[in-house]
Amino acid sequence: MLAKNPDNRKMVKHEASRYPEPYYRLLTLPYRLFYDQSLITRIYAIRLTQIIFSVLTLFFTYLYMNYIFKSEFLSISVTSLVAFHPMFSFVSSGINSDNLGNFVFTAYLASSLALLTQKQKKFSFILLIFFIILAFFTKPQFQIILPLTLILFIIYGIGRFKNLKQIMIYGFTLIVIFILTVVILMKFEV
Repeated sequence: MLAKNPDNRKMVKHEASRYPEPYYRLLTLPYRLFYDQSLITRIYAIRLTQIIFSVLTLFFTYLYMNYIFKSEFLSISVTSLVAFHPMFSFVSSGINSDNLGNFVFTAYLASSLALLTQKQKKFSFILLIFFIILAFFTKPQFQIILPLTLILFIIYGIGRFKNLKQIMIYGFTLIVIFILTVVILMKFEV
């Protein structure tokens, strides 16, 4: 009965805890797909969407543990520790933006590690930028990844460039990232 009333279906400008809107818009897809079903079915559909984020978090955890340990047993062991951690299990069982936040940050860490360790730098870099952008559309707390990214690029650049022109271009890029970090952190009043 509530779903049939148009006033109850309007999206307010700032929903819930004032997180960015894309997370809530994403969850409207399964909700609208099962719109003619009962409320329980609609919530169950949203819950299944949330499970996808939790499974992807575990997948990326497994990937970067494989980078670090180079052992199938240790990778599965650490991924199992994450999966059965009480707080992760609790958050994963609910419908909230923390599931998407956990996934995005885990994917950011995996792509950062891939940038430092893999040969295919261009793909890792594109993936890293994608997850940085996704992070800002997920939660405002992800402003922390800007200083982390600056540190990542400093580590990445140490000893890689021999030519003065390359060093200057890379240094300029780091300065731009640093300025963006300061501007964005000032905007969020950290």
